[in-house]
Formats: sequence, structure tokens, C-alpha cells
Amino acid sequence: MLDVGKKRQLMWDDTLIDKSENVEIRLHNPQRQNVAFVADAPWEKSYFGYMSTVKVGDTYRIYYRASVIRATQNDFEQADNLGNLKNGIVCVIESRDGINFTRPKIGNYTVFGSNDNNIVYMCDHYLDSFSVYYDENPNCPADEKFKALSSHGMSKGAALHYYKSLDGYRFEYVGVLDLIGAFDSLNLVVYDEKIKKYRAYYRSFHMEDGSDFDVNIGRLRGHAFRDIRTSESVDMKVWEGGPLKITYFDGEDNLQLYTNGVTKYHRADVFYGMATRYNDRKDDIHNLKYLPNPGGVRDELIDIEQREGTAMTDCIVMHSYDGYSFYRCGEALVSPGPENGYNWFYGDCYAARGLFETPSAFPGEANELSLYMGAGKGKVGGKTLTRYTLRLDGFYSWNAKKSGGTVLTKPFRFDGNKLSVNFKTSAFGSLRIKICDENGKAIEGYDSRNLFGDSVDRPVDFEKDLSALSGKTVRLEIFLSDCDLYSFIFE
Repeated sequence: MLDVGKKRQLMWDDTLIDKSENVEIRLHNPQRQNVAFVADAPWEKSYFGYMSTVKVGDTYRIYYRASVIRATQNDFEQADNLGNLKNGIVCVIESRDGINFTRPKIGNYTVFGSNDNNIVYMCDHYLDSFSVYYDENPNCPADEKFKALSSHGMSKGAALHYYKSLDGYRFEYVGVLDLIGAFDSLNLVVYDEKIKKYRAYYRSFHMEDGSDFDVNIGRLRGHAFRDIRTSESVDMKVWEGGPLKITYFDGEDNLQLYTNGVTKYHRADVFYGMATRYNDRKDDIHNLKYLPNPGGVRDELIDIEQREGTAMTDCIVMHSYDGYSFYRCGEALVSPGPENGYNWFYGDCYAARGLFETPSAFPGEANELSLYMGAGKGKVGGKTLTRYTLRLDGFYSWNAKKSGGTVLTKPFRFDGNKLSVNFKTSAFGSLRIKICDENGKAIEGYDSRNLFGDSVDRPVDFEKDLSALSGKTVRLEIFLSDCDLYSFIFE
């Protein structure tokens, strides 16, 4: 028996559906809004990516990896800490509105003759990735509230390194996590309040027959596929249950996800990830002549390593209720977009891990979700952070056309005395909700009649007091016409 309590229920899949007619689960693509940041500082010239979002009080932060490995000779001659800059560094940008970001002066390191920069970490070895997470565990020590995981790329004996920080500006090395994987991706950790444990999500590989690829070989051998593994820990020291390969309800195990982006959604008890999807279009090379090729860089990349010029990346969304089995949409959440001279390259649509809830640009309208996509790596220009927006809870909806559709939910129990919905209709559309008993028979006095409008928090009124049904087994019969239902919640 489902017990939804007072938790928001998202219309992202068919988990709650018993029967439906003429209703589809619709993916909604976020809308591109603005360039929120341009990575054009001397220490960022070669690479900008692998981003993590963190909200600290009223300040929005985004951490990212940068490097100058392909900077000009003049840049090299002016640089301090040149070796470290080439290895890869970690920077942070900040914003008060989540719309436009600037570099704070951190002052940790001197580069190019000054410590007026936003570098929070650099080291004397190659840094493949560095993800930052603000720990929501109420028992976490203050000096570990900011956690970071880093990798040094896929090599023999690859390891995942753990750092801690009090303020998110100065990180202290803790040690190597007892995990086995390839780790040449943005590897992540998130605290799961439900099980009182940390969950790590990290990269490994498997062969076409499903067997594990031996990561101790170092470099990739044969036909292997990138995958995502997970493990659990109470204290970030002892890890158990892994490396488990996460599963997908679509059954497509060999779809290559370059990043996973997994974290918790702040408005519901669900994991989600905006993952980068990788596809080498080497069999469609005839089409490449029509795609952007600034200064012949695509041809140059193909000559160096074919996939650098033939592979494409976009972003999909996936979600899970247990952190292990994921729903995943086959269509892109964000694609590379209109050809602009610098896109449609391997490196497009790398989403920041996480998102922010931000005010709407239009007065009086509800808050929205801000998502951030990075573009540009290596020799390809246009190293920008682009902000996209999406309705609250708006990755998916239950949708019906004007002709109408119905859903009968599975039986469940709730706790509360009021119901509200996140929905949208046209001027001719409607949403109607009837509360039924466990057999699907409508209960007298619990018919909302037709609702219409566009609200993320619309109260649903009934003739009788809703508290009389609290704790009892009920179903919802939902009628939709030219309508999207995104979520509902009992309170």
C-alpha cells in the first residue's frame, strides 16, 4: 500500500497510475534564457566544465573545473603555478539572483602575477574532475559541510579522492575512498535522509555482454561501455553495497552516459540527474561537413583522435525513488541547439550537477527552476554557461489533449486536510479530481468540479472536509482536458 503522507507526488512517470486513457507522460524541455557566465579569464582558456551547484544562504554558487593546457605561449610566460594550471584547477562563481554570475576574489593562489582570482583548489598532479556538495546531514561536523570528490583520470589504480571544507573556499584533503571504478567523470556524493547514509555515484565500464571491464588495465581495451555505479556509506569511510551498476526501467544498459548528475530534488523525495549522453556519430561522417568547424578544428580533432570530432553529446533527465533503479527518457532534455559556429561538438550540454529555484523575471509569477549548461572544451571556443528555466516540478507532466483523458490512481493513504495541485490548462481546458474509495467508487462530497488556470500551488476544494479521509485508503480519479498536471500534495 502506497503511503504518500504529506510528500509531494510528481507526475514524472506511471508509478501512481493504475489505469489511464488518452493521457501521456510528457517531457518538457527547459527554455534557454541567457548566457550567465563566460569563461574568458587567462586561467580558464582551455577548459570549462564539470560544474556543481551549491546554495549558501542567499548566494548561488557554481563550482567548475578549468585549465590552460592549450593557452598561448605568451600566457605561459606570464603564468605563475604554470604546471598546476595545466593540470586543471577548481574555480567558483557566485550570483545573488541565479541569473548572472561573477568571479569572487578568493585569494588562495597567485596566478598571472595576482591572487585576485576565483580559484579554490589546484594541485601538482592532473585533476580530471572535482565535484562539490553541501552536506545536508544534520549530524555532519561543521568543517565537513562542504564535501568534494576528485579523480585524476582513468589510469591503472584509479582512485576517488575526498576533500572537506568549512566554507567551500578552502579544501582540505581527507583521503582515498574505498571504492573501485574508473572515475574519469564527474563523480558525486549525496546524503540520503531516508536511509541515513551517503550515496556515491561514479563512473565505471562494462563489456557488451554485461561483464565488468577491468579498470586496473588502465586504458580502455576492446568494446566497453560507460556506466554508473553506486555505493553507500554511513560515515564516508566504510563503503558497502558496491560497486553496483544502477539499472534503468528502459532496459537499455549500453546507452553511454558521460556524466550522471544525480542528487536529490528539493521539493520531493526523489533522486534525479541531468546526465550527459554520449554518441559517436562516426557512421554518419558524411553529415559533419555541414556542422560547425571553426578554423578547421573539427578536422584537426578527427586527425588526433577521431571521436573528439565525431562524437556528440546532449542532456537527458533520469530519476529514481530508491537511488538505484532509474526512469530515463529516450528524448533529449537539452540538445546542442541552433548551430552557432561553436556547437554540435563533443562537450555540449554538460549540465551542472543540481539546479536552483529562482524568482521569475516576470513580476507576480511563481518561482522557477534554473538549470545551467556548459559548452566548450579544448580547442573549441565559446566556453559559456547558459541558463535555462523550467517550471517548478516541470520535467514531466500528465498531459491530455482537448478531447480529454482520465487517470485512476493506485490505492494510497495520505495525511492532511487539504490538497493542492501544480497544473496548467488552456482557456478551454480543465482539471477535475474525484476522490474514490479503494475500489474506485467515487465518494460523495469529494468532487472538485472543473478547475482551470495556471498555478504551481492551486488549492483543490471539496464540499466535505478532506481530513475525514486522512489515513484511509483512497484513489484519485483525475479528468484532464487540454491540461498538464505536474504534481500534487496533501498537507
